[in-house]
Amino acid sequence: MSSLSSRTPLSLSVLLALATSLALACDGDEGGEGKKNAGSIAKALDMRAEIDANKQAADEEFEREYAAKKQAEEARAKAALDAKIEAITVMPAKPVKGLKKACDDVADAHDEMMKRRWAEDAKELMLYFDRRRAERAEVREKCRLNTSADSANCYAHALRQTEGELYENTSELMRRCVKKFGGAGDLARG
Repeated sequence: MSSLSSRTPLSLSVLLALATSLALACDGDEGGEGKKNAGSIAKALDMRAEIDANKQAADEEFEREYAAKKQAEEARAKAALDAKIEAITVMPAKPVKGLKKACDDVADAHDEMMKRRWAEDAKELMLYFDRRRAERAEVREKCRLNTSADSANCYAHALRQTEGELYENTSELMRRCVKKFGGAGDLARG
């Protein structure tokens, strides 16, 4: 038994020495695989860093181009909306005389517009009819406080021409008419 236990440490020592010498031999080999592998790994890491930098630059360029295109598209949409508003905010062929009658006409035009707007949506149309009387009175009062007879005629004409995206811009229609034809109140001042 003593011979077996004395052999075990010796064989472990021999194996350990052999492994160390092989490792040193590979590391000490100038043209060996160890250096080739280390060079390949370094080259791969450099390539990966370059690819990452190029991807980041490309992503940033894409973001800039996308933002510029989006901004240009929004500017075109705003210009198109502005042109539509400008086209319908004109004096009608037969304007109504007097501010009171013109504001009554605005209330009628608003009513017509709301019926057109919600013609396909029965629920919204019923909600409008529930508040119709109050809304007509509010429109009439807003007209009386902020417009002149000419700008009220312009606004009534514009409301009768309103469709699509212009439904959301009826306040801008009134502002534009007041700006073109004069008025009173806050809209005329600013």
